[in-house]
Amino acid sequence: MLKMSDEERSVEFLHHHMETSFEKVMSEYLVLDIEWLEEYTERHNEVRAIARLADPIFPDQESNMICLFPPFFPNDTNKE
Repeated sequence: MLKMSDEERSVEFLHHHMETSFEKVMSEYLVLDIEWLEEYTERHNEVRAIARLADPIFPDQESNMICLFPPFFPNDTNKE
């Protein structure tokens, strides 16, 4: 079994949540871009993605909707 890179795992993570956790939102809005936010403290490390969304009728205008994904743990290999 090939081990996936963090980048491959993060893409799989996003696809999973776009298709399951946020299925309704993703079916109604366009994803303009996705940004990763990283917070590292003494007590925890957290990496989250935020998707900026647009209404499909006005794709050039960012909507006031965003999608905050659950934390992604790049070093957690238990899910492979």
